[in-house]
Amino acid sequence: MVLPQREDWGIGINIGNEFYELVVKLTTLTTRVGTPKKSFSTMPNDKNRTVWSSDQGDQRKTGPTGVVRSLPPQQQTIYLHRESKGRGGKTVTLVKNLVLSEDDLKSLAKQLKQVCGTGGTFKDGVIEIQGEHREKIAEVLKQMGYKVKIAGG
Repeated sequence: MVLPQREDWGIGINIGNEFYELVVKLTTLTTRVGTPKKSFSTMPNDKNRTVWSSDQGDQRKTGPTGVVRSLPPQQQTIYLHRESKGRGGKTVTLVKNLVLSEDDLKSLAKQLKQVCGTGGTFKDGVIEIQGEHREKIAEVLKQMGYKVKIAGG
């Protein structure tokens, strides 16, 4: 920024040297404040960084490698749990420890929902039946040949 000379200010008064120096200092301060500072990033801009990888790629994105085969009911022990956490106080009966294929799990969940007369679903090898139906489900599964243990309160 170029400062005008004292005579060019057009005030018409004789300004002292001290006042002129003060104006110069203030002008230089305001021009310094307006200039942006150089920003530094926290990460180095090194494009040749070593990144770990495996021969098979991202292992987290691959699903289970083998297909689950259903075990016969006599070789399985099923646990019945009651859960209400994270469900708005509503009780759900969980059927756990099943070793069934996807189709068998789906058909068993459908049978249990029909016997109990309620809704439900299956996720990650666990059947969820809405409501408290552990005794009723235990009877049905024992008739099918499963060993049943009722867990939880």
